[in-house]
Amino acid sequence: MSEPIKTKIVNSILEVTIDRPKANAIDAKTSIILGNIFSDFRDNPNLKVAIITGGGEKFFSAGWDLKAVNEGEAADADYGVGGFGGLQELPNMNKPIIAAVNGIACGGGFEIMISSDIIIASEHATFALPEINVGVVADAATIKLRRRIPYHVAVEFLMTGRWMNTKEAKHWGLVNEVVNKKDLLKRAWEVAEKTNFGLELEINKALNLQVDYFTEHRTQIYMERNYIPESMGLTTGISSNLGEVKSKGIDASMDYNQAFSSGLYITGRANFTYATNEIILNGDPIYEFDNLSRIGYPVNQPFGLIAERLFIDAEDIANSPEQFNGFSSSSNAYLPGDIKYTDLNGDGVVNENDMTAIGSPQVPEIIYGFGISAGYRDFDLSIFMQGAAKVSFFINPNDISPFVNERNALSVIANNYWSENNPNPNAFWPRLSTYEISNNNQQSTWWQREGDFLRLKNIEFGYTLPEKSSGIFSGLNTRIYFTGLNLVTFSKFDLWDTEMGGNGLGYPPQKIYNLGLQVKF
Repeated sequence: MSEPIKTKIVNSILEVTIDRPKANAIDAKTSIILGNIFSDFRDNPNLKVAIITGGGEKFFSAGWDLKAVNEGEAADADYGVGGFGGLQELPNMNKPIIAAVNGIACGGGFEIMISSDIIIASEHATFALPEINVGVVADAATIKLRRRIPYHVAVEFLMTGRWMNTKEAKHWGLVNEVVNKKDLLKRAWEVAEKTNFGLELEINKALNLQVDYFTEHRTQIYMERNYIPESMGLTTGISSNLGEVKSKGIDASMDYNQAFSSGLYITGRANFTYATNEIILNGDPIYEFDNLSRIGYPVNQPFGLIAERLFIDAEDIANSPEQFNGFSSSSNAYLPGDIKYTDLNGDGVVNENDMTAIGSPQVPEIIYGFGISAGYRDFDLSIFMQGAAKVSFFINPNDISPFVNERNALSVIANNYWSENNPNPNAFWPRLSTYEISNNNQQSTWWQREGDFLRLKNIEFGYTLPEKSSGIFSGLNTRIYFTGLNLVTFSKFDLWDTEMGGNGLGYPPQKIYNLGLQVKF
């Protein structure tokens, strides 16, 4: 007979698999084995993280082994040092345990899962505590469940014994992450070491300041290998737990609340988040040219060519490095007015080997916002601003190419394009054409733009009429107000709304103006 529990240790990670017949049900013997395994894990300084999962395709664990009960195993049997399932009563567990829930987790199996620190589930996993149907309340799960999900949801779930699917479990916070079943264990094997330092200050009972500095070192990230030797003869990609990324950042918030004897009151709030990361390992080969390596750059760092200017004339083209075999290939041919790129590695030609890191990441490293509300006598005003910084995006020339597919020209193109009458080497648009020009569609600094912006997201100004005023509003609490949404955006980019990024022809954020009247009887 095979062992009911399988274990595997790689480096500092312990993987535990419940491999039992009849839905991975747990008996006293299995609980004792699990308790001893996790007790040893707790006391072993070389082990940092444990993963628990279920063998087979359908069940994480169905909990109590009814066959063992029918054979005389009592409900109050000796389940060992960790109690039922080996985890519920194990003291001083100061190491993270990840539950990789591959299927049904019900009853005692749910209690094993809820005793873990992080829960990752496949999209078809389901959860239940059906003990209530036989008049039993899962006491251990009750306390732990109320710490994870809203109280009213926990009570309803416990007292009805109903089933919860993965989508609902993720919504309420029971499950931390949902992944495809085939990637479940690979995702669980990612390891993150986190540190956090916080500071809280209160000044004159009016100003509160919170600042957190955080770091994260994530290893064994599941990813597709960027490089596979052709000699392996593979036609599909290979994925494995090989990535490593370091992250750090600051999260700060400030609140201000003050009322003055003159009748003036001011409340304000500001928040600021800066988060950056750095690729340490990603499976890249040792490149011939260092500019191709992504090591040391952020995960979302764009790579592209460095654009110098537009070619001036045929002589300029002849005296420059050949670009993408444009001299010998008609599909890659280029002419005066097309984009000239830098031969970064100095090999005499321009191609993919001249790609390098360009601009800021394509996900903002800085997110911030601030707002203020104030009132004086019958007047009130509130303003909220939000912004992003250290971010870039690319204009997609295929989306705005004039005349291609009978498309009209945007005004910025019509007013600033290269032509023989206007041979401006820095014009916004290269030479016009009725077809797409491959040379000009390369991802490069020519089409890259800064995505930083600051937006007046919301403003409201109001005036409350005195109740003693005469006329139809006499004796009523009446307020006249104006509100505006997305009224002003400050950004270096002005072709369309910066927050839309490269999707410039999509549906933009709307400016909204409202004038209203509030009357309370």
